[in-house]
This record gives sequence, structure tokens and C-alpha cells, in this order.
Amino acid sequence: MKMKRKKNCFPKVDLYHFRGFLVLIILLLGFRAQAQTANIELVTPSAASETGAVGGQFRVYLTGNYFPGARTINYTVTGTANPNGTATNSSDYTALPGSVTIPFGGSEVFINVAGIVDDNLVEGTETIIITINNGVNYTPAFGATSSATLNITDNDSAVISMITTGSEFRPTVNEDGTGQNGQFRIEMTQPKGFNVAFNVTINLSTSTATGPGAGTDYNLTGAINAAGTQITYAAGEETINRNVNVVALNDLLAEGDETVTMTLVNSSNPLFTVGPNNTATVTIIDDDCTAGTTAPPRNASTSDFCDRTTNLNLNSLITGGAGSAPTGAALRWSTVQNPTAENQLLTGSSITPNDDGTYHAVYWDNVNVCASPSTAVEVTFNDSPVAGTPVAGLTRCSDNTFGGSSIDLDNAITGQDTGGVWSFVSGPANVAFNANNVVNFNNDPVGTYKYRYTLTGAGACNNATVDATIVVEDCDPCAGVSQPTLNGGTQTKFCDDVTVSLNDYITGSLVDLRWSPNPDTSVESAHLNASQIANPNAGTYYAFYWNSADSCPGPSLTVSIQENDTPEISDPVDQTRCGPGPVTFTTTVISGTPTINWYTSSTSSAILDSGASFTPNVTQSRSYWVEATENECKTTPRIEVKVTVISQPSAGTPTDASSCNDARYGVTTLDLDGQLTGADAGQWTVTGQPGGGTLASGISQIDFAGQPEGTYVFTYTTTGAVAPCTSETSEVTVSVSSCDTDDDGDGLFGGTESILGTDPNNADTDEDGIDDGVEVGDDIENPLDEDEDGIIDALDSNIADTDSDGVVDQLDPANTNPCLPNRFNGFCDTDGDGISDLDEQTDGSDPDDACSPNPDNVNCSPIDLEVLKEVDNVDAVIGDNITFTVTVNNLDEERTARSIIIGDLIELGFNYVSHTVSTGTYDVATSEWNIPEIAASGSATMTVDVEIIEGGPYTNTATLLSSLPEDETLANNETVVQVNIDLPEGIDLLLEKTALSENPLINDIVIFTIKVTNQSANGDTISNIQVEDIIPSGIDTHFEYISHEAAGSEYDLNTGIWSIETLASGQSVELEIIVNVPVIGIHTNTARILRSTPTDSNPENNEVTVTVVVSEPTPAEVGFLYNQFSPNGDDTNDSLELNLTDFEQSPTVNLVVGYNIQIFNRYGNMVFERIELETSDTEIWDGSWKGKESPDGTYFYVMNIDIGDGNGSQSKKGWIQLIR
Repeated sequence: MKMKRKKNCFPKVDLYHFRGFLVLIILLLGFRAQAQTANIELVTPSAASETGAVGGQFRVYLTGNYFPGARTINYTVTGTANPNGTATNSSDYTALPGSVTIPFGGSEVFINVAGIVDDNLVEGTETIIITINNGVNYTPAFGATSSATLNITDNDSAVISMITTGSEFRPTVNEDGTGQNGQFRIEMTQPKGFNVAFNVTINLSTSTATGPGAGTDYNLTGAINAAGTQITYAAGEETINRNVNVVALNDLLAEGDETVTMTLVNSSNPLFTVGPNNTATVTIIDDDCTAGTTAPPRNASTSDFCDRTTNLNLNSLITGGAGSAPTGAALRWSTVQNPTAENQLLTGSSITPNDDGTYHAVYWDNVNVCASPSTAVEVTFNDSPVAGTPVAGLTRCSDNTFGGSSIDLDNAITGQDTGGVWSFVSGPANVAFNANNVVNFNNDPVGTYKYRYTLTGAGACNNATVDATIVVEDCDPCAGVSQPTLNGGTQTKFCDDVTVSLNDYITGSLVDLRWSPNPDTSVESAHLNASQIANPNAGTYYAFYWNSADSCPGPSLTVSIQENDTPEISDPVDQTRCGPGPVTFTTTVISGTPTINWYTSSTSSAILDSGASFTPNVTQSRSYWVEATENECKTTPRIEVKVTVISQPSAGTPTDASSCNDARYGVTTLDLDGQLTGADAGQWTVTGQPGGGTLASGISQIDFAGQPEGTYVFTYTTTGAVAPCTSETSEVTVSVSSCDTDDDGDGLFGGTESILGTDPNNADTDEDGIDDGVEVGDDIENPLDEDEDGIIDALDSNIADTDSDGVVDQLDPANTNPCLPNRFNGFCDTDGDGISDLDEQTDGSDPDDACSPNPDNVNCSPIDLEVLKEVDNVDAVIGDNITFTVTVNNLDEERTARSIIIGDLIELGFNYVSHTVSTGTYDVATSEWNIPEIAASGSATMTVDVEIIEGGPYTNTATLLSSLPEDETLANNETVVQVNIDLPEGIDLLLEKTALSENPLINDIVIFTIKVTNQSANGDTISNIQVEDIIPSGIDTHFEYISHEAAGSEYDLNTGIWSIETLASGQSVELEIIVNVPVIGIHTNTARILRSTPTDSNPENNEVTVTVVVSEPTPAEVGFLYNQFSPNGDDTNDSLELNLTDFEQSPTVNLVVGYNIQIFNRYGNMVFERIELETSDTEIWDGSWKGKESPDGTYFYVMNIDIGDGNGSQSKKGWIQLIR
């Protein structure tokens, strides 16, 4: 039910309680009011303007729970606009109080912006920003409503220009710093605002000035940045003008006036624009002299002249002449050092030959009236002195009895300048002249005298001389007789007899010629008669012509004749000796004390030895010659003496042996001849055997079966010795045992020792302290041989050094050669120059060169060796054994040849059997015969036994490969022997060879195809065929091997041998060799059949040579096929291409051609075909066939092509190299 409200129904309360309640209510309301938020926003307009009186209005309002009562809202004013009353100039609006009050009961209040000023400052848009601050009973808003901004739009802008008039623009500046700096003046049409900052970009250009900066011509100061690129307008000022100063930097260079031009480009603030007057120029006035600070350079031309007749241009004395002056200056001359005024200069540079003196060259700046430092030049002109002309025909007497003997030398010449001096030049005697230049020839020798008058030239003038000639004569009437002329070709030294007439010493007339042994030829009683003149003795004689009218002699000629005796010596006795060795020849002096020399021939100039005795080592019978010489007199002819060398029969080198006497345990037979090496004919004698032995003498085949054990001694004695040679003997000791025991305890049974050659009764056969069993080793079939010299260690002493080379025999591969294994041991002299190899190695000379270190060494000059070869049966047949004999002769009569190597290859038609050498060693593997040395006029021989086998070839060649000294006589260094084998009839192998291409370009591929066909008439099958085709290797080779294909046969690249096992009649086989050609030129390659079974009876078709001409590439002609390509997808040379460009006529255009091409592989199968009637496409083939990649290799093509030149279709073929 509703209750009706009645007036004054509220309960009555007391005042005290009411007041408390009221306070509580107020407090609660107060807390609610504190939660209200003060906000601000811009009302209208959104932007104010300087134009007109329109201002702006902000609204401040409260949000949140209402709380009664007024509110004072505090705020701050910021922004770029300036209120009046601030410290800055140019106020923009009336200042605001900083707070506003919202009345009680209200929720908002407005702040009006008034008094906006329309000024003339270029400020841009300015702002008034009001931000709510803290206050009482409200909280400032956060975010967008905490502040509001009013924009004041500016209505001003300015144009920036360069000022080129007025006092503020200073267009010049002195380089020396005097006066004011130059100054650019930049002005704006209106000033900028206080807070505005911006830059104006400028551009600086100059004539020749450099800068700005230290070390240049100027600096810039003022309102410009350090880089000189911007004019700066800073905030904090209101300005309309800017100044940039040009500060000149002084230098010493004469550069002329220079300019600095500044151009305003643009402004960083769009309110400020650059006007049309944007450029100004400041000129730097140069204060330097263009003449510079360097004096004109003096050149090397002379300024000292002699006999000059033309004017001298002084400029020619300065390097570069007038052109050397700096720009703005000229080369000038003065007689004053360092001139300072124009009137001190010469008007020109030319002077006459009369104008001697010192001149000063300067570079002169006429504008600035200044000069460079001067260069002094001393110029002199002189005339050559005149020495005069000699008076001809001057004579004086050597004896004043017969005429005048004095002359004044000054009268001997005419027309001379005075002041000269006289000197003696030549004559029979140096006859002095007195102080008055008078010379007196009295009692001086007759003859021609010369005296020289000399005037010293001044400056560049040479001295002048003239010679005066005075002939001093013997005025005696007999003095006119001439002296006889000597015949210098007449002999003056004689042996035993003088065989000339004295008159033989004179050439010319013999009329009135006389001879005298007296030097005083006026004594007639001493004159020789005709007989004495014709038969003179030794002595001194004087020849002269006699003046019969006045009975006086003319001047004499002296001739001395010597006569010496020819020395005499006795004839040496011829000698005979047995075998090689020394022999002594002796001669006796019969008269004189001569020098005795021995020679190899009657005409040889090389002396073998000197003295009465001569002991050469001889190896064969020969002659020597002896000669005695004294005072150039020689025994003539030379005396011959002979030596006969009789061969000494050799009993050989024996080797002891052992044998068994029971065949159950070993061999019982022994061939005694096999125990001798190098023995001549002889007989065997049993000289010792155990008791019960029944062996008889006179046989070499001994059978010890059943003989008693023990030591048997056999003696071999040579037969047929010729005196003075005697028979020689060798002794072989044979130890005989049952061979089933080790009698000497060395670990080897007697039977084994018999096989090995060791002594079964001596545990240490080589007596080196090591038992035979140890030195043989564990493998009796392969006994130890440490130095591999063919002598087992049990027989090769480990302590003996047979050749004294410092290497024991067991380690020495050549027990009798001290140069092996080490030639550098002080014993060897390989090159025969008299210096051991060790010394040459130590001293750094070449031990293999006789010319090093002494080119005058006798062995340095070439030697002559002769190589001869023969065969004992030139008509042998297959299966026969034949013997080749090689002989090497040293044709030099005085020198030994050393280190000789003979090449003797056993060809394929022979089977090696054995060989013997008189000296040295023959290596079957290398086919080289090494001969240590052959004495002067000596020889060496080698025999080689071979069996003739099928296949051939049947030639054998011996060649001298090397020697010391070197042999340069090549004609006799090689001999070829042909064995005339009867070849089977009808056997014929045909060898063919081609090259594709025969005319390649450098680095192209060439394919050699070698074909062998059996075209034998009888249908024979031929086997063991060998063909040689060598592709040489090395950096200089003309062909570089790439690959080969030898189907059904084998090709060895190292030897160049192509081996074909069999070839039936009519059958062919091919070898293909692919090479690169890296060298330009004409090159050949040869294939030849070496052998076959049976032997080819028609050698005419067994060798063929092809020629390849390699050229530089030239621009390809139209239709040229580039025949190498690599279709590997790398976009380089991926297609086989055809050249369709005429590089001379149309180098950028492909011609239209028609062609058809077929490409075949190496087996003749076509792998590609293409036909084009009209095309300009250069690509032909991508290397595929039927969708598959064709393999690497060589292909061949046939192409018909019409290039449109009017010649129709042309056929081409060749090879293609496909490389992936």
C-alpha cells in the first residue's frame, strides 16, 4: 500500500548528529569528484592563419562522476609560435594565462587564442600546443585528450639571391693579404623566423684557382660549412643576409689573376627559393711575378767561338731557348746581373762577333716589371793564329868546310804571327837552336830535320803549327854515293858450309859495288876480290859503292854470316821384345853438344821425349825417329829406329777346381782347358797326384772316377814361343774326394764345392776369414754374390783390394778397375787431362771434359778413331752361326783415347750366342762395348757369335758413340755389314700409311693410319711381324700422342713397335695413331717393317713416310667446317658449326648456302645426315643420333656445299673430333 507523504515527515535529529552526517556526505562526494578527468580538444578552426583576425579555440571538459563545485584547470602552452611578452622577438599571438575555471555545476570551459600577428617573417606553419597539468579535484587525461594543437599557417616566403652590387659585395681580394677579403653577399627578400634553420646548397667553380683549404689558393669563412658546399641559416636568429668571405692564400707561383665563382643551387626549405640572380664571382689578384724564381738553364752549347763571322743568338745558349720562358714572361738578356728595369735589358738577343763580354739571361715579366734570377754567360770571340808558310827547298851542309851549316828558323817560314815558339820534331839527331832561334848543323848527321813553330790559340781556337824542313847534306863530293840495298831474304846462318855469294845480299845495281871486312871502307887494300866475294867465310862484311873519280866510298851496309857445325849422333840399335812393355833406345853424341829429341814420325813436330835415351811402352811393332839439333842445325834426315813386338804365348789365368771320384756323389770329369782363361796353344802335364794315381799327361779331359782322393797338380805349358819370348806355364790344382763328405768342415759337401769352384779341402777358399759355407749362403743354387760381378762371395775376398781403389773385391764390381765403383778416389783421370777426377770435382772443373779447366791440354783437341767391322761368312743361310769382328783403331800417333763406347746392336735377324773382347766389357742388354782406353796407334777388337734366324733384318752396325777426347772425324766412325741371306721367294708384305689431315692447323688433330697387307704370291701365312712407327716424346716433339687403336694386334708406345702375330694371305690389319700437332712447319713420320717370319723378300714396299704441313690459322673461308666440338652442355662449342661469314666483305652477316653432309663413325657406319637447300644457320650437328649421344671419338664427313659464288657445288671431306 502506498503511503502518503506528509510534510515534515523526516524525523527530527539533533544538530550534532546532523553535522556529522553532513561531513560524511561531503567526504563521500569529495572522493567521487577526485575521480573526474580533465580533457582538452581543439574546437574550430582546425588551423588559424596570419591573414585575417580568425583565431582558434580550445575546449576543456570533464569526464567521470559529477561532483559539484567549481574546478580550476591548469595547463601549459608550448609550440613553435611565440606569445607576446616572451623573451624572443616577433610575437605571434596574445599570451594565455595558464589556467581556466569550470564553474560550479559546469563541465566545460573554452580557451580562446586571440591577437594572431600577421608578421613578415618566413616561419612556416607554427603551432600552439596546450597540455592539461595536474590540479585540484581532477586528474589530467591520458593519451589524445591530454593536449591539443592549433596550427598557425604562415603566409610568408622568401627568395634568396646573390648580391653583386653595394659595399657588402667585395669582388676582389689581393693574394698578398693586403686590403679586405673578398666577400660574397647572400640576401633574402624577407627574414626568416627565429626558430627556422635551413641550408642553401652552393656550387663553387674556378678558373685556375684551387681550394678551398690549406695548400690551395683560397679559403672560405663566414656563413658556410667547412666543406664549402652549403650556406647555413641557424635557428635562434632572425636574419635576412649572409656573408661568405674569400680569404686568399699567398704563394710564390706566378699564376695570374684567378676567379672563384659561387652559384646558389637550392634550399633545404621550400619556403626559401633560389632566385635568378644566383651567381657571383670574386677575383684573386695575383701578386707573383710570372717570370718565376728559377734562372734560365744554361745548355751545353759553347759560348767560346773561333773565327765566327755570323751573329750569335744568345737564346741558343739557354735550354729550350725563348720557348723555355714561363707563361706571361719572356727570355731577355742584359749586361747587368739581375736587372730590375726595362732600360737595363737588351732590345734583342742577337750580338755580333765583335760583342765579347758577359751577358745575363733572365725571364722578364713585363706587366709586373720583374725578373727571375739571372744566368751569367761569358761570350768570347777569337781568331785563329797564323803560323805562316814554310820555305821550300832549305838545305844546309853537315860540314861548314863545304858550305853553310847555320839557319835562322824564323826565316824558314813566312807570313807568321809573332809570339810563337820553336821545337824540334824529328831528324837524325836533336840539334838544338839558340835563343835567337838559330840552329847550326856543323858536324851533325846528314838527313832531314824538322822544326815546328807553334802559336797557342785563344779560347776555342786551336793551336797553329807549321813545320820547317831542312835537309842537311854531306857537301863532300863523295857524299852523293848511295847505300846498297839489303836483300833480306838471303840466308845468313849456315850449317857446315856457307853456300852464298856476298853479292846475293844486295838488290839493285852491282856496278861499283865493293865489299870489305874492314869497317873503314876507304882502305882500298882491304877490299875483297871477286873470288873472295863469291866464296865468303863466316864473318862480318861491309858493302858499299865506290866513287872512282874521287876515290871515296859511299855509305856502307853491314852483313854478318854465321857458320855452325851439324851435330852427329850414332844410329840407335833396333829392339825386339816379347809382348807389350817398355823398350829403351839409346844414341851417342859423336860431335857437338846437341839437343836430342824423339818423334813418332819423320815429319812430326810433337816431341815424345828428349835426351840420349828414350823408353816408350809399346804394344805392337813400330818405328820411332831421333833428331839432334844445335844452333839450328839438325841431323837430316831423322834417324829411324824400329822395335819388333813378338806376341808372348799366354798360359792363361788358371782357376783351381775340385772333383769327385765317385759318380754317385758328383761329377767325376773335368776339362782342364776350361780352367784356363785366355790361354794360347799348349800341352798339359800331370806334375803331381796321390799315390796310386794313374792319370797320364798330354790330355785335357780328365776323369777322376776310381782315382784316389787327394790333390792333383796339372801344369799347362805353351808351345810355339819365338825368341825372345819363352814358353809360359800355368798350374791348376784339383782337389779330389768322394764328394759325400765335408772334408774341410766349411758346411759344404765336396760335390757342392766341385760345382761352385771352391776348394773342398780349404774351408776358406778366398782366405778372407769367412768360411765358404757362410759366404755361399743358404741357397746353394743361388750362391751369394754381393757386388753382382759374377764371382761368388766365397771366391771374392772380403779383405783383398786387387785394384787398390779402397773397395774390397767382394764389394767391387770390377776388381781390376780402380775407377769402379767410385771414380772419385784420386786414381782415375777419365778425361785424360792429367788431373784426377777427384781433384776436378774438388776444384769445380768438369772431370769428363779434357778442355776443362785447361783448353790448351793436348787431349782437348779431337782424336780420330776408326771403326771397322767384318763377318766371317757373308753368304750364310738361316740356321748358320757366324762371327762379327769389330776393330777400333786409334789413328792418333801420340795420344791415348779413353772412355770409348761402341754401339753394336744385335738385330732381330740374329740370335746372340757369345762374345769375346780384347779389352773392356760388352753389355748384351744395352749393346754397348765399353773400352777403358786405346793407346796411341793401338787397337781393340771384339768378336760376336750369332745364329741366323728367320725374320731379319740381316745387317749389323758398329758405331762410335763417345770417346775422350771427342772424335770429330765422323766418316770412319760407323761400319755396316750385310749378310746376304737367301730370302724365300714370293713373300711380300705391303706397308701403307696415310695422314688425315696432311695440312692441319696448329694444335689440330692428325690421324695416322698404318696398314699392312699380306700380298704373298704363294698364299703363305706370315707371322711374327714387327712394324716400327715411333711417335717421339719431349717438349720439342712435332707430334703429341693422344691415343691409338690396334685391333687384333699390339702397339707399344714406348718402343714404337707394332706387333702382328699372324697375317694370312690377302689379309690386312690397320693401326690408327691419333696425335696433336703443336709446332708449325713441315714434319714427317715414318713407318717401316722390321721383321717377319718368313722374311719379306720384297723390301721395296716395307717403308713409307708421310709429310704433314702444319700452318697458322687464318680467317676461315665461307664453307669452312670447324671440325672439333664438345657437346657437353656448357654453352661453349656445343655444336658442329659451319662458317657462313665472309670476314673481308660482310663480317657481320651470315651468307645463305645450300649443302648436304653425311657423317660416318670409324667403322664406316653413317651416324648423321643433313640436307639444307637454303640456310644461314651455322649449326650442323649436336653430336646425337636417333635421340642418343654419339660417343667420344673421331668421325669422318663428306659434304657437298654451294656457297653461292657462281662455282656451283663443291665437294669436301675430312675428319671430325667429338670431345665430351
